[in-house]
Amino acid sequence: MVMFAVNANDSTDLYAVKCVERRKLVSQRDMTNLQNECAIQAEIDSDYVVRLKHATQTPNNFYLAMEMCNGGDL
Repeated sequence: MVMFAVNANDSTDLYAVKCVERRKLVSQRDMTNLQNECAIQAEIDSDYVVRLKHATQTPNNFYLAMEMCNGGDL
């Protein structure tokens, strides 16, 4: 699931937040794939790739805050 978010300190700072439920990561491979996704997105700095701004977790979910891309389909 992807949600829209706004920085509480700067209302012009917009994010698309990808929420991944822990219960859906059933194998170690699923967890490794998510970790790899975060690592790769954090390293890439390109105008053509969505940037990962922040990643965090709770006991039930992982949250990946990415830059907002308006006006098109990914």
